[in-house]
Amino acid sequence: MISLCLGLKFTLHIPNGIRFPSLKKLVVSEVTFADEMSVQQLFSGCPVLQELTIYDCDWENLERITVSISTLKELTIDFDYYSVDYDHHMKLMIDAVNLLLLSCTCSQSIDIIPVNLTSVVDASIDFEYHPICEPYAAHCVFQLLSGLSSVQSLTLYNNTLEVCLPICSSSSFFFLNIVYHNA
Repeated sequence: MISLCLGLKFTLHIPNGIRFPSLKKLVVSEVTFADEMSVQQLFSGCPVLQELTIYDCDWENLERITVSISTLKELTIDFDYYSVDYDHHMKLMIDAVNLLLLSCTCSQSIDIIPVNLTSVVDASIDFEYHPICEPYAAHCVFQLLSGLSSVQSLTLYNNTLEVCLPICSSSSFFFLNIVYHNA
């Protein structure tokens, strides 16, 4: 199997030993993960994964997720507005040394921690703006952007800029090739 799409509205429990040794593309949507172990079992069971798309999943049961896949080249993350409550701050660590493309649309309550993202050349970042979480959201955006040191093309959406503008005067970030989308 080279491609797998898990698009079911149910709670996903991944037992130990589940492996997809040839899987290169994984799409996970509309799934509720039972716990962090299930997420880690799924990702660690895909040793040659190159494309990962995660969207419209329910993350309420999770505090921390680690996407540590050295073969990953494309990562698309879409945590919609209803995926996580404002008072539930989840950490998502991305450790993908060969990642070339990162597309991230997420809630302001997701703390994305970049690790080994030195090969990313194209990134698209869209954080939802909600005044209640503004300082925390700005921290999350700046933390993610600081890990994208080699990006050649960076797309920041209007919402993301709204999150950052109130504290930009106290931060020093320099971007080249910014593409601005008013959406």
